[in-house]
Amino acid sequence: MDIMKKVLALTGMPGSGKSTASETLAGLGLPVVSMGNAVRSEMRKQGIEINDSNLRDFAAKSREKYGPDYVIKLVSSELENAFVSSDSVVLDGARNIAEIDFLKKANYNVYLAAIVADKSTRYDRMLKRHNKSDSDSVEGLVARDAKELGFGVSELIALSDYYIVNNYDAVEEFKNSLVSLCKKLDIV
Repeated sequence: MDIMKKVLALTGMPGSGKSTASETLAGLGLPVVSMGNAVRSEMRKQGIEINDSNLRDFAAKSREKYGPDYVIKLVSSELENAFVSSDSVVLDGARNIAEIDFLKKANYNVYLAAIVADKSTRYDRMLKRHNKSDSDSVEGLVARDAKELGFGVSELIALSDYYIVNNYDAVEEFKNSLVSLCKKLDIV
């Protein structure tokens, strides 16, 4: 009997804690496939500077040109390769329903988990982390949120199977909730 390949697809607004979740799960031995890293890699190949504006524009134009499942197709071979060593894989950064549909059509058992945090907490985190993918102003973060919502992330959050709250600085509580969910799903 084939073991069902499980994908824990993480979604959420920027700064909600998807990367922290992925790092936590990688620390437990789960392979992590990052959709954001795939986009940045494509940008590097094309000689495009990685910054907040370019990243959002590249992602939007690529989805417009190649379809809403463009990014999941970029990582599909990486995802399949991850199953060589594990029957469960974390997908960091799902943005729209077409990506989830792609996974389901590929016969993966998909668990969609939304990492949620209030706007002020997210913005505070992003302004402090000084990431090239983030804006350095609240106005820029508001614009980034609008782009993300345009990709379809709000629909994914609404349709998520599970929600994990990550407000304020209760990082250990967040990580414990995440690990509990994975144990419940028999992922770790």
